[in-house]
Amino acid sequence: MESTTTTAPKPATNDETKKNIVIVSLNAVGHVNGCRGATLQSLIGRGHNVYFVLEKLFEGQLQPYGFKEIIYEVSSDSMNGEKGRKPGEQMANDLLSYKILGKMTVEQKLQQILKYFTKSDAFFSYYQQVDICLKRLMKEIRVDLFIADDAYIHPAIYYSDIPVIKCITSAPFISFASDPALPPPYTGLSSNADPELMEKCRKMLMDMMKINAFADYIEKLGYEKYPNDTIELDKRFEFFVYAYPKELNHWKIESAHPRWFNIEIFNRNDQNETIDLAELVGKEFFDDDFDGKFTGKWIYVSLGSMGSVDLDLMKRLTTVLAKTNHKCIVSKGPRHDEYELQGKNMWGARFLPQIKILPLMDLIITHGGNNTVTETFAQGKPMIVMPLFCDQLDNGQRLMETGFGTCIDPYDFEEQQLLSSIDRLLMDEKLADKLRRASERIRKSDAHRLFGEKVEQLMDNN
Repeated sequence: MESTTTTAPKPATNDETKKNIVIVSLNAVGHVNGCRGATLQSLIGRGHNVYFVLEKLFEGQLQPYGFKEIIYEVSSDSMNGEKGRKPGEQMANDLLSYKILGKMTVEQKLQQILKYFTKSDAFFSYYQQVDICLKRLMKEIRVDLFIADDAYIHPAIYYSDIPVIKCITSAPFISFASDPALPPPYTGLSSNADPELMEKCRKMLMDMMKINAFADYIEKLGYEKYPNDTIELDKRFEFFVYAYPKELNHWKIESAHPRWFNIEIFNRNDQNETIDLAELVGKEFFDDDFDGKFTGKWIYVSLGSMGSVDLDLMKRLTTVLAKTNHKCIVSKGPRHDEYELQGKNMWGARFLPQIKILPLMDLIITHGGNNTVTETFAQGKPMIVMPLFCDQLDNGQRLMETGFGTCIDPYDFEEQQLLSSIDRLLMDEKLADKLRRASERIRKSDAHRLFGEKVEQLMDNN
């Protein structure tokens, strides 16, 4: 039996200029962090009450930023008795069990993703719990606006008369899956890939995006089925907000402005805050010059909470990186205690303050999650993307096509391929200059302020 509890603090003021905004996102780290970044400056910074619907695993993480947490809780029975989990770990384990991670063809990977989204009990259980939470919340406070980041819009939101903005914390390409001007998303295919393969993958994606299974499910919750038309569903959103650097974006998506509003990066680090690296890794590791062989270069390695659960992948990657004379800081992930780093040039921990580490690094090796890619790009750092699934494949391909980085298959790479790519990117002065100029442009952007003004105008007009 699953249970839901709702914590809904009352607004502290009756000031009519303050609005009540409710955020609902998938209960994965990247989605939660993206929505937090999108609204921290633009809405909380402007004095509004921002409520965030969160799974209990995230409890206490957003309150320090000024969010009012609305907690729903899934019982220990439905978590298979797991204790001490961290946010994102259950989804990571689901990806392993559904065999989404590993070496396979583009078509095979799409088939496994389709299976996960249509048959995963955890996926549908999440919607059930959030539905209970939203219905209670709407009775307790006046909601002026919803911001939703989800595969499907929640029925409690869809059938309300409250305006809703779609926040896309992944790469934006999936929302243009039917457009032949773009390669099919979630595939990593280039713009000049085999047309027959692209058409086959596009059809698979469009089948995945049909909402028949979800429509049948929400009927059990007491709602009418949605129209089986994603375009019709999209009309429910006032507009879309996403974050993708202009240098990497596709012209077709850029041309969708202003209905598609691009803030380029969710989690800004305008003050360029950093962590004390010597304190983080320890003085002994920080000072070690590897008998005079240390190059002076630092590499940050993170395959996210999803990729780091694949121990074979992490062991192979760190074994190869141990052959360099660069220092590597490794985000070891939820299974941190199940493997050892393979070289004396490495230091790692379960989770790391990534946004404060990035400014100090010379190169980033990442799974290609949208937050990491945009945060790295905004810092002007070169990166190697080793994509696992979904939009990570799109991000890797865009870096390759635009000449801002490189992409390597994590399950099918040669040792020398990775080592050569590292050295090439570290020595590429032309790329460093391009990245520096892009970083300066993003730092000067006032997109977050403009987004806040756009949201306020929407609420004032409703």
